[in-house]
Amino acid sequence: MTFDLGDVGILILDAVAVLHRRGHERLRILPGMSGSGMYWRTSVSSVENFTEDDGYLQLRDFEQAFFYTTGNEFEVADSVVDRETTAEQLADRILAVIPDDGQGADADYVRWYASLLELVHRDRALPIAYADYFEPEEGWEIGWGSGVRLPGPPQPVPVTAPFASSGAAESPGHVFVVLGRIESVVHDVAIISTSDAFKIRPYWRTLLGGSEVEGHRPERLANDGYGPSPADSRYWFVSVGAEKGSRLEEIHQRLSSAIGEIADLGYRPGANRAKVLVAVPVIGIAGGGLGERRGEVIRRQLEVCAQLAARHRIDIAIVTPSRAVHGAAQYLRSKLRTPAGWDLSEPLQLQAKRIGGLAQSGELALFLGAGVSLPAGLPTWDDLIGRLSGGKLGSKESDLSALDQAQLLELRAEPGELGKRVAKIASEALRPSLGHALLASLGASEVVTTNYDRLFETAVAAAADEHEDAIAILPWGTIKPDRPWILKMHGDIEHPDKIVLTRRHFVQFDAQTRPAGALLQSLLMTRHLLVVGVSLNDDNVVRLAHEVQAYRESHGLGGNLRHPARSQRRSAARRTLEWPTRLGDAARQDRCGECADARDLPRRRCRGSEFQHVLASRRAVRRPARDRQQSQARPTGSRAVRRAPARLEDVGAVAGPASRTRSRVGTVNGVSLAIDAGGPGWLNLVALVLCWDAIKFVLLALLVAVRFVVAVCQRVFGRQANHGAATAHVGPPASVS
Repeated sequence: MTFDLGDVGILILDAVAVLHRRGHERLRILPGMSGSGMYWRTSVSSVENFTEDDGYLQLRDFEQAFFYTTGNEFEVADSVVDRETTAEQLADRILAVIPDDGQGADADYVRWYASLLELVHRDRALPIAYADYFEPEEGWEIGWGSGVRLPGPPQPVPVTAPFASSGAAESPGHVFVVLGRIESVVHDVAIISTSDAFKIRPYWRTLLGGSEVEGHRPERLANDGYGPSPADSRYWFVSVGAEKGSRLEEIHQRLSSAIGEIADLGYRPGANRAKVLVAVPVIGIAGGGLGERRGEVIRRQLEVCAQLAARHRIDIAIVTPSRAVHGAAQYLRSKLRTPAGWDLSEPLQLQAKRIGGLAQSGELALFLGAGVSLPAGLPTWDDLIGRLSGGKLGSKESDLSALDQAQLLELRAEPGELGKRVAKIASEALRPSLGHALLASLGASEVVTTNYDRLFETAVAAAADEHEDAIAILPWGTIKPDRPWILKMHGDIEHPDKIVLTRRHFVQFDAQTRPAGALLQSLLMTRHLLVVGVSLNDDNVVRLAHEVQAYRESHGLGGNLRHPARSQRRSAARRTLEWPTRLGDAARQDRCGECADARDLPRRRCRGSEFQHVLASRRAVRRPARDRQQSQARPTGSRAVRRAPARLEDVGAVAGPASRTRSRVGTVNGVSLAIDAGGPGWLNLVALVLCWDAIKFVLLALLVAVRFVVAVCQRVFGRQANHGAATAHVGPPASVS
């Protein structure tokens, strides 16, 4: 099989795809034909080094780019390539000659580039973005003169978030505690725990794309105990030692060194984020053999990460799928005094604690806007219109509002086509943002959103450790008593025909979706609504809020509606509020009776929390919820004795054991008759068990009767004593508090 210059060009394009997989997603290509039309050439450089002039892409600085032309034949990056050269090898050579390696996220371009490569390999033809007498607005051509066109690459994603200029990038980083899995949270770099022998637990394969893990073995693992994956630099590995042999400080020293190198390498934050986000598991409590010291492990890792976040000005997310570990980490983080703590004024801290308390008590509902999904890589409203139009709107049309521009695009498209294109764009982001994950961990059971994507639903499923049916999607789904629900006011990617985007859609919103608006208004009336990522430019949402406000004012209502009796009971039962941990259904089914002494943490009185056993040096032994429910429903043995009634009003309980005794005796008589009539021998065992039950209930009935008599005596003699004390008292009545 021959290896010609066309194969060299395809090999270069494949090498760029390899670099994208390694995390250099901001590298772009600029292929075209020479002025003579005899040579194909291409440049590879960071997106910041490209500019556009009259519709043509151009390089700003040739010294900052890799350049190849078929005039150089088989010489690429100062070395000769042949059919034995792999794309991975060539990727290393290209990266060595580019000053700016394009590290960072640009998911839109990576997807577009994959579609370009698919056409290149299908036709065995090289792409053309410029040439003499070439019309770039028609897209890139696959094969010079072939007529096969692909729309041009998407606009570059901003390197930093719009608010980075306010100092967010220069401020200290923060440590977040996230309930879920690392693959379900958007991040720039992920750290994976392993062993000295590079044993990877099966659940990490999903994060690595299901690929063969041996190709990710770091070259420095044997010497340093940590290092980046040679196949993809977005993944770093930290060893917990030889199986279960490492010490805690040694593991955290490796973690500290790894994060320090990540910060020094200059990774760039993804779309609409101001800081690099490093996702880290709780290292050492599984394969590291430190499960018995989980409280100490979590506390020490929080301290290390907080110091690194402050020093290197990066964000670190500690991600765990365990509710118990998540609750323990939240509690311990609230006790930290580090430079990476919340930089909030006292009034804002009080508000934060108040929101956390509302989440704990189940009185918090959420209203989510596009701002929550932007850090996941989705476009803003204006960017969405720009992508839908493809730059084909005229100057006068561009001056219209976004709603009117969308209306114009709908008129020009085939029926239903605009909604499908919107759904496709909104489906491009696969991982929820950090905001999605944090909001999902609040456990709000009622959520309203104007977003089309399903990123929040994915975050809820990850926090619940479920893959489907974790949250009902309204108005298409069915509400279940024990599951949260989310109302999609403007449509959903799975229902593109219901997407609300144009002026016509907004005008008809009230007439066509009035029940949805009524549901939002009911939350405004009966819940504390936390609004996140919403600009409040939506006229329909503003109208619904104003209607509620007018109704409340006309009826003399101020503030949020509350349930005083219920709130007072909860306040009396809960002296403190922990933010933002919330006890959910799993916590109520997993309460420990008494917390074991925590040798590595300050002792704390148990309040039925789901994470207290994590803070103890030994795991608490907890009986499954089903067994407890059965034992509570039918008291037996010593538990039944302790629960015998001691009050006069419980006199009816005396008849219970007596009636059960009679039923057991009657059953024994029936079994005896069956035995006498020649029944099977195992009926003797049944009769014996029933007799033993009857004896127990007789004893229980006697105990109940004794306690009843004692209670009667206490009441009678207590009244006489109180009567004597009352007749002897002279003076004003005592105050009652």
